[in-house]
Amino acid sequence: SWSTLRNINYFLDGLESDVCTVDETKKKHFEGVARWFRAYFYLDKLQNYGAVPWFDSCLSNTDVDEMYKPRDSRDVIIGHIIEDLNFAWENITTEESIGNSLISKYAALALKSRACLFEASFRKYHGESGTQFTVKKLYEECVDACNKLMNSKKFSLNTTTVSDDYMNSKSIGAYRSLFYSREILTNEVILGL
Repeated sequence: SWSTLRNINYFLDGLESDVCTVDETKKKHFEGVARWFRAYFYLDKLQNYGAVPWFDSCLSNTDVDEMYKPRDSRDVIIGHIIEDLNFAWENITTEESIGNSLISKYAALALKSRACLFEASFRKYHGESGTQFTVKKLYEECVDACNKLMNSKKFSLNTTTVSDDYMNSKSIGAYRSLFYSREILTNEVILGL
């Protein structure tokens, strides 16, 4: 379904309209969140279908030529995904939330690393090359996003073992505690969906 993309682009178009009276910092924040969702949407399409048409604004029912436009190249799609996620990283103001359930700037880095790693690996093993985003460039973008994420020191592997009435007091380990404890352990969670 492309209705999700229409909702995202409708929101982005509304942010740029004269009716929007939100101050610039909040506007950039919400634009970053919307662009994160658009990148997430297109990464899913890229993984499932390959090249797809890119739409960065809401279509009206009279835009027949746009509706039936051919697919854009994988290079165009991954370029827009990276552009959206870079914007999200730079403009989203949320750094943490209860349970890490809000889209944060670190969620943008995590998604960027995943998108770049996927596309670089796909191109490497399928023999595809891009004009702007080569395999090497995509791996470098992935490493850059991972380095920013690791250097933030906001996240680490969970080593806490929790024992409560929900779980036996037997040795359950840190990994099981992460998923089964009543206490929310967010040190390892970048985005809890």
